[in-house]
Amino acid sequence: MAFPWDVLIAGATTLGAGLGAARLQTHADLKREREQRRQDASFALLASLDELIRLFTAPETYSGEVRSTMGRAAAYAVGSVHHAAIPVRLAGSPAVRAAAGEARQAAWDIYDWFQSDSSATVDDLVRLVDRLKGASDALASAVEHEISTPPSRRRRTGPVSDTVPPGGSSRLPATPDTT
Repeated sequence: MAFPWDVLIAGATTLGAGLGAARLQTHADLKREREQRRQDASFALLASLDELIRLFTAPETYSGEVRSTMGRAAAYAVGSVHHAAIPVRLAGSPAVRAAAGEARQAAWDIYDWFQSDSSATVDDLVRLVDRLKGASDALASAVEHEISTPPSRRRRTGPVSDTVPPGGSSRLPATPDTT
């Protein structure tokens, strides 16, 4: 009786195909997980921006002690925006990265308003908050476009290499003492 090479070849082919399919499935799972992480990071940044925007419902009342108290709250919220923006700026699409950078800078500009001397007017703060709202809306639109566009149709470039935009602030706001 001869060795059944045809059975061995058929079995090896079936095994190889099965292992290849499992590898493809694992790769697809990894791509889906990466996309989910990107979306989660974008959503966290949008939530942080919303938290900062909600602080400014009546900025015309910010004077004296109220300005100091709101400055501490804004510093904490800007820190949240800063930290939430980092993974988005590293892993997002070019449009999302650009929008995240603009939103992050708008948040830092609000922080700088609170840190400035008293010559900064409330009208300046209102303009900064409006800029932050616009940047947040632009980010939301970019994220919505990214989610609705299949990954295979997106244009990708390398990661962002700068961590502080030109003219931007590199300092983190102090976390308010909650004790």
